[in-house]
Amino acid sequence: MSLAYFGTLTPGPSGVATIRFSVPVILQTFRIVPNRVSAFKHVRGCTGETSPSQFSLKIYSNASMLPTETEPKPKATNTLLCTQLDYVDEMLDWKFSITPRASSRLVIVQGSYEKLTIAIYGRFLPEGSVEPPAPTLAPTVLPPVATHALPRSIDVSILPNSSQTAKSLLMANTANPPLRHILHSLLCYVTTPEGPFDEWDESNGNPLERLLESDTIDAVELMQEAVQALRKPLPEIDESTATQFTSVVNESLGENPDTYTCKLLFEILGYASLQSDSLVKALLFGITSVTYLADPRLLEDDIVSKHIERWISHPLVAQNLNEPSMREYMLGGRDQEAAPENWHDGNNFRCTGAAPSSISVVTQFAERSPFRTDLDMAIAYMGVAAVLSVVWWSRFPPDAVACRALSVLKLWAESDGICEIVRTLSLVPVFYEALSELTVDVPLHKSGLYAQQLLEALNVSVDENEAPVSEATAAPEPPQLSGHLEVMAQIVELHELDDIAVKRVNVASQRILRLAKETPEEPWSLFTDAHQSTSKTLMLTQIEVFGKLSDYMDKFVETPLDATSSSVMANLLAALVNVAETVSLLLPHSNLPSRTARSLARLATSVFISCDLILSRNRRQTQVVEQSHVVRETCIQLLRTFVTLNETYSAFQYPGAEHVLHQVLSVWLEYGTKDSMHIYVSQTAVLLELLLPLPQSNPEDALSLAQDFWVREVVRVMHQLEQLLAVLPPRHWTSLALRLVELDGGNNSIGLGPWLAFNELHTLRALVGRVILDADAGKLAVMLHVADRSIGLLGTLLRDVLRDETAGLIIKDSRVVSALVQCFELLVDNHATTNATAGLAAALAPYATDEPRALRRLLVTVLLRGCRSATPFSSLLAIPTLLVPHRTFATRDMDLDVFGTDISLALIAICAAWNENVQSPIEVCEALVHILEWVTEYEDPTSIHLHGFGQQAVDRIRALTLEHAPDRVSALDVSLAIIASSEDVPDDLKAATEVHFDGIPFTSTLADLRSATNRKQPQGSRESTPPPTWAF
Repeated sequence: MSLAYFGTLTPGPSGVATIRFSVPVILQTFRIVPNRVSAFKHVRGCTGETSPSQFSLKIYSNASMLPTETEPKPKATNTLLCTQLDYVDEMLDWKFSITPRASSRLVIVQGSYEKLTIAIYGRFLPEGSVEPPAPTLAPTVLPPVATHALPRSIDVSILPNSSQTAKSLLMANTANPPLRHILHSLLCYVTTPEGPFDEWDESNGNPLERLLESDTIDAVELMQEAVQALRKPLPEIDESTATQFTSVVNESLGENPDTYTCKLLFEILGYASLQSDSLVKALLFGITSVTYLADPRLLEDDIVSKHIERWISHPLVAQNLNEPSMREYMLGGRDQEAAPENWHDGNNFRCTGAAPSSISVVTQFAERSPFRTDLDMAIAYMGVAAVLSVVWWSRFPPDAVACRALSVLKLWAESDGICEIVRTLSLVPVFYEALSELTVDVPLHKSGLYAQQLLEALNVSVDENEAPVSEATAAPEPPQLSGHLEVMAQIVELHELDDIAVKRVNVASQRILRLAKETPEEPWSLFTDAHQSTSKTLMLTQIEVFGKLSDYMDKFVETPLDATSSSVMANLLAALVNVAETVSLLLPHSNLPSRTARSLARLATSVFISCDLILSRNRRQTQVVEQSHVVRETCIQLLRTFVTLNETYSAFQYPGAEHVLHQVLSVWLEYGTKDSMHIYVSQTAVLLELLLPLPQSNPEDALSLAQDFWVREVVRVMHQLEQLLAVLPPRHWTSLALRLVELDGGNNSIGLGPWLAFNELHTLRALVGRVILDADAGKLAVMLHVADRSIGLLGTLLRDVLRDETAGLIIKDSRVVSALVQCFELLVDNHATTNATAGLAAALAPYATDEPRALRRLLVTVLLRGCRSATPFSSLLAIPTLLVPHRTFATRDMDLDVFGTDISLALIAICAAWNENVQSPIEVCEALVHILEWVTEYEDPTSIHLHGFGQQAVDRIRALTLEHAPDRVSALDVSLAIIASSEDVPDDLKAATEVHFDGIPFTSTLADLRSATNRKQPQGSRESTPPPTWAF
């Protein structure tokens, strides 16, 4: 037993490391050396560097069968063997045991390790035992072949538009395209540069020469500087400078570049393709790291893909692929009679100015060995083609693109000179997984059959498709979803999702949903396949995947989407729709435990709310907006299915549905005081409103029982609902309150409408107590802002939501009157009479005629000050109903100077706001005259002095009255003659009657609002009466 390999491996971007042996080796032992442990007893300096201390490892090795006595000439098979090891910080030896004997040249190691120190022991085979000596054959004499240049119409090295070349090549033969035909198509079907670069500033010197003289040491910074140096057109670059630049790039790349460094390299190649030919040649033959092209993650970035297309479409790069040595290496070993390929088809493609001719691809390849550069280029282009064709297929219509791509790979697999490269690529885990996933769809898509045929041609077995399936089946079997169910189970085990995992979930969930729709009554085949494929139940797996997708979506809600993340978001939203719809269809056939039911309701609510956050930041992206709306509708449908009632309308049909309302009202509380919490609060109200059923028009209908049941459910979560209502924006509060009042409109009403009014009055009363105790300037504005919100909601409730008899009963309650008096007094004293305050006073005026005089006086003052707002006429028309005789009104208890100033400023505001569009001008003039007449009825009318009411205002009011109510002019003249007035307003009265309207913003934070809406009174309260406890 000899040491075949010893070293420390560092995983590549896909977590894969490869070991190749120069000669065949019969593998015997695979040893993992722990960190800081000597690998050999008598050799110093060979110490293990394995980290971390625990990880899982997969080992792949190819096995070529060796001759035996019973079978001296075994079949030329190459089998891929795989085993899995669990490493736990100790010396680990694993014995290779292969029967019959087999040799290996390749070992692939995949795992979640950072560094892996290994020693591989085995027995080297003599050169003679690799394969039996070939019989001596007479040398084949090849006929001389005249080389021909490509026709100008399809030669990529001279055409300015390479995409047109690709289209011409694809039109030449669409049925069975030859290898070189498709190879040119892959390399030419690219986009051209968008336009010229910026002008190069010669005053700053040549940026390329500055880069070579730079003192930068960091490799990534050097690469970034190289990208910037090539972004502008440069003068002719001499060969020496180009060679030095290539050396700098090679040094920065290193032996094992990561994904980001490779992206920078492609930017360099893309911009270099637009510079002089000397730089292109130097990079073409000087870059040593070319296997990076097999990493599929590079092509997920559209910018990187564009640079790749520019580079491979450069004339020099494409022309180098047409060299005889390269062409023969790519096509070596094919049958000579089938080698000539016709690039023209008289029916489909015509070459202008030249007759069709055949171009032979057979040259004297045996006379010239391929250079190392040619081999590297072959591997590089094969990597690009394979990634574009197999891994990137899901970005396009799957079947057509996958069939075309697999046709290319099948043709390459028929060539002895390139078959090994295709096999090596197919053994890379990411390619093997993509091909295996395609084979699952053999009964549905032709691409699955092509993938299976490719793997069979490469002698690579797939366990799920042991028996070959014919291309055309008379009666195809139902799709086997075991592979997709396993994908969903694997996603659950992932610690964190990535973009590729989201794509896999999208594809798998789409197939599962399709089968669930085909058998909506009896989806038992899904449950059976899930039970055979995974250890978890189908519904539990779907809900856990739904949670994984929800957590992954949270990464995108705070920032706008760019081009890359938009494509990821499209797959994510589609996967969410598929999973949610599948759960809705399978819910009637499942028996969810209580904990799972709560989780499902919480997830559906969270996804619904997060979609609105994504919408708010990406409204210009049509695709994201449309898919977000679809996700929201699917979540609503899921929750509505969940809360289906039983036949008696007295309970929920499915277990756990009683947690839905609780979870909906709880989700927004999880987000604390984020800036986006107002969206969570609003969308919770929208979701709750959509869940509550519409009221039934016929109370005798059986569905009215469902309405009564839902009212009881709302009462059950009333505490949480009260917390939500306390911070809702007015628009959503009104909408939700209207739905609750309509829902409670049956014969068995429990009074949700009065409860809403009492709840807001309780909030106002609590705020009044807080303001009395904490009347400093900092907190006053916040509390008045919250009070103004509650006042506006009360006004809307009394005016638009509640019925007249309900509003009248509320106002008759003595506790309500006490709370209103205290609140209005606070607002008047703090000059905070806004439009909302005036609107509430106008709504209360018809019901307050018989109420205590304190409330009437405050309402009149609020309405007079409300006349100075943007909508003064509604406030003015509500005043006359409150003007009872002065003895009852108790005018003498008021500050008559302030009261008179309020009246005069209101009349002036009415005159200023008058225009042609005033509705009911007669009623407005009648109200003006009535107020002035009421002032003259006071025992000493001269004591009510109208400050600021000058002659101009008197003339304006008289003119309006004369125009719209001429019969009231005499009464107006009498009143104006009795009342004392003046044009000036003293400063103290101006300050006493100052009003803060809606135009002056109240600045507050969400934490302030929550603190202000706290119902708990601080210790040492000086309120005269304790706050009332409302009951309904």
